[in-house]
Amino acid sequence: MIKTNKYLVFLYFFSITVIITYAGTIIKNHYFPLEKSIISDKSLVFKFFIMVVLAPIYETFIFQYIPIKIIGLMRIKKKIYSYAIAILASGLLFGIVHAKNPIYAIFGFIVGCIFAYMFILFSIRKDFNPFLAVVILHGTVNLFGLLFVGI
Repeated sequence: MIKTNKYLVFLYFFSITVIITYAGTIIKNHYFPLEKSIISDKSLVFKFFIMVVLAPIYETFIFQYIPIKIIGLMRIKKKIYSYAIAILASGLLFGIVHAKNPIYAIFGFIVGCIFAYMFILFSIRKDFNPFLAVVILHGTVNLFGLLFVGI
């Protein structure tokens, strides 16, 4: 396996996730233009704390760490199958929880799969804590959404 700089890997995942999230927001706003978030009416400081600090930690633990660790304990003959199952299960859980509407469910699934893939990749590489990597990516993507998309 070719070792790429961990910061370039992070930048790659960040770019892909922001593009997918932004595309999902554009599509969502077209089909569900008046839909508001449950924290839309809250202060910017509250939104920042929930979206950039608390949600990434909680969601990484629930939707990446736990499913990936549990599936990793299963006796699946080929490791690649356990990775695929873990990524899909993690993405499915993430998509279901973010399913305010069908568009969010689909894009939540995709973003959840990206987070799970990144978690597994950094677990294999062992050059950066996978939990922290996903928390930072998730928080950064949410910060981008808070500042530029207006969540």
